[in-house]
Amino acid sequence: MAQTERERTLAMATEIAWALWRGMSPDYKRRYARVIWDQFQSRLQGEAMATSSLGTFVNSACSKLGVVSLGRRDDLGTLDGILNSGQDRLVLRLLREETALIVVKVRLMNEERRAEIEALMDDYAQEDALREAQEGGALDGLSD
Repeated sequence: MAQTERERTLAMATEIAWALWRGMSPDYKRRYARVIWDQFQSRLQGEAMATSSLGTFVNSACSKLGVVSLGRRDDLGTLDGILNSGQDRLVLRLLREETALIVVKVRLMNEERRAEIEALMDDYAQEDALREAQEGGALDGLSD
């Protein structure tokens, strides 16, 4: 497999894993919080070994990982393209043989997403604090 083809296939496998991770129920993740990443890796690898069809892989992984919705609305076009790419064998092979790498990539994507959310929350908190300070100052001026 050429390096560029491998990278493309790895990106497809990672996109599927990312969609599965994002679609997992928060309750499921909390219930298995101590072992969730090991379980995620094990399920991905096991389901990839059990089939030669990406569609079957995704359906089975969804049911075993507590996936309530596969990815997000923005992901649907990408996922559809992957599932209909005719690259089932190559993608499943990477999901079998390089599961740890794919899961590390998903973990990094998840940490990046969390950092973005935390930064947004910090921005909102600062805006709220500024707004409250300005409103408080405006009210102080009215009492004179």
